[in-house]
Order: sequence, then C-alpha cells, then structure tokens
Amino acid sequence: MPRLRKATRKGGRTATRFVPLFPGYAFIQEPAGGLDWRTINATYGIGRLITGENGRPALLPAGFVESLLFQTDPDGVFSAPPAVAAGDDVEIVAGPFAGIVAKVVTLTETGRIRVLLDLLGRSVRTEVHQFDVDIVARAQPGL
Repeated sequence: MPRLRKATRKGGRTATRFVPLFPGYAFIQEPAGGLDWRTINATYGIGRLITGENGRPALLPAGFVESLLFQTDPDGVFSAPPAVAAGDDVEIVAGPFAGIVAKVVTLTETGRIRVLLDLLGRSVRTEVHQFDVDIVARAQPGL
C-alpha cells in the first residue's frame, strides 16, 4: 500500500519516517465469482467494511487504485507534491529551517519551492523540497 514520507522532530533531530497513506484501510478487489463479505468482516484485524446504502461494500471510482499506484515510486512512497501556490504561507517541516513559516515565491520544475523567510529581521530567499512543507494559509486571490 502507498506510504507517505513524514518528517518528524525528536530530541532536536529531524528524522524521516514512512506512514501509511490510508492507515487502517485495506483495498479489496472482488473476485469474478463474488465473495461472502461477512468472512472479511470476521477477519482478524478488520474493524468493519465501509458499506453503501444497500449494505454491500462501497466501491471506489474506476481507476482510483491505479492512479494511486501511478503516483508512487518503486518503494511504494506516494509522490504527489503538496498543492502549494505562489503567495501561500507554508511551515517548513524538515531541514535546517524546520518550524519556520515562509511565503511561497515560486515553484521550480525540479520539485523544489522557492520561499521567502524572515530571519533576524531580514527577508531571505531559499529553496526547499516540496515534501518538506505543510500549508499554513492559502494566498488570498486578488491581493
């Protein structure tokens, strides 16, 4: 299953760990002959199936799983970048500037984000990787 790269801080150190993209969920493809869904609900580790109004398991849109797999690298790490745009405020979550909020200036073609930091009373431009930021506030259109 796809995983996410997550930067964490512990003891003043930044570490990268991998967490499930959909923790606690399993995706099941129904065999052509059908399947008794009650046996899945009775399986150890399965809390319950997500069902529709008819009581049958809910279906994912066609191509959903294939789209997820297309966006993962060979190690199963989900690689869709955060949807940041110029003007957004982001918190840097990894690297030497972790914990600092910055303003997005531009996005590069190489998967990096140019940001403007306020350090020691001065505005400083730098680049960070797209996975090393969390969106804090969206840019206001027309401002």
